[in-house]
Amino acid sequence: MSEEFKSREVKTSISIELQEMGEGGSGFEEEFESLSEIDDDPIGHWLRLAKARGETRDSDMLVVNLIVELYRKVDEVSRLIKQEEGVLIELDSVAKIIALGHRIFSIEGELFREGAEYYARINMPVFPRRTIPLFFTAIDPSKGRIIKIHERDEKDMDGYIVARERSLIREQREKKWD
Repeated sequence: MSEEFKSREVKTSISIELQEMGEGGSGFEEEFESLSEIDDDPIGHWLRLAKARGETRDSDMLVVNLIVELYRKVDEVSRLIKQEEGVLIELDSVAKIIALGHRIFSIEGELFREGAEYYARINMPVFPRRTIPLFFTAIDPSKGRIIKIHERDEKDMDGYIVARERSLIREQREKKWD
């Protein structure tokens, strides 16, 4: 493996949906951009304006964010009940990420075509839980290098990696003391 691809990876079990770019890639860029604007829903827009006007200065932001997320969940359930179409493209493959590092990940099994570019969505276990769109290049049949991701998503992914590292260190310490 070349120096360019060296990255510390943590063990994980996260679902990833993906599709090779050569297969109908025209809508991928649009979806990628639309998922970056997740806060552009009405409640997200209202919250940003309220913050800009200083109206949330005396509010407990944790409670405000929890209420906003509850609103989004109710809105999502409402769309499901009304059978309104989702905006996500149906991708042709699903895999499990078993190791995740900064801009690099490994999946269970061998699914990638080396050198090919893919569009993917990862359901990150962060709060608020959300889908992270990205583009990656296959390094080998089971390893990918992220080539395009939104800045906020990358920060959340890196935060998740740090939290997982801390958790794994705590687990190792506990085993050591047993």
